[in-house]
Amino acid sequence: MFGFGKNENEIKADIASGASSLSAVYVSETGLVRTDNQDNVLFSIGHRVFCVADGVGGVADGAHASEIVCREVRMMMQVAEPDFSSRLIAIRNALADANEVIYGLSADARMGSTAAVLLFDPDDVTRAGVVWVGDSRIYRIRHGMPMLLTRDHRLADKNLLTRAVGASASVVSDARKVDVQKGDRFVLCTDGVHGVLSDGRIGVLAAAGSIENAADRL
Repeated sequence: MFGFGKNENEIKADIASGASSLSAVYVSETGLVRTDNQDNVLFSIGHRVFCVADGVGGVADGAHASEIVCREVRMMMQVAEPDFSSRLIAIRNALADANEVIYGLSADARMGSTAAVLLFDPDDVTRAGVVWVGDSRIYRIRHGMPMLLTRDHRLADKNLLTRAVGASASVVSDARKVDVQKGDRFVLCTDGVHGVLSDGRIGVLAAAGSIENAADRL
């Protein structure tokens, strides 16, 4: 699983705890177009949940919005019921809570964030769930072939988001359950990755070698 964002100390703590057999790594790059990085990531192996959020708005506002998304998901996972269905509902509630907070901070509704959340079923290793808002994506890589598990909330011809957390008074997240097989890899990424690489290229880069090397190549 690859996530792109921040919060390195939290990631290292989760990995060091040996909370589960999941392997995970992330990479964050500012890129070649903008001088700032508005991405944040929640990376919790213990809760088997991963979230990538990409801020929308000014430099500070966008980064703050994506931080709020990850914070609300993290807080909700700490109090959610342990069963899989309840935790999926909790994630959607967390995004609704984040929407309320961000919208309240942005009088002109220009501050917001995407969100792409992957949750593994703690009781069934063959099942996971994805929840998303905006155009951050989740791919499943199986036998080198990528499958896009999310659908962008964006106007295809104008590169304009049709949904974002905090951009309006309410937000509706999409969710689905997906099957998991041994050896599957999952890529969580912002448009800084999928806007540059084709789905096929993402699959090739994500499938080869260790996940650390694959993340670096991506």
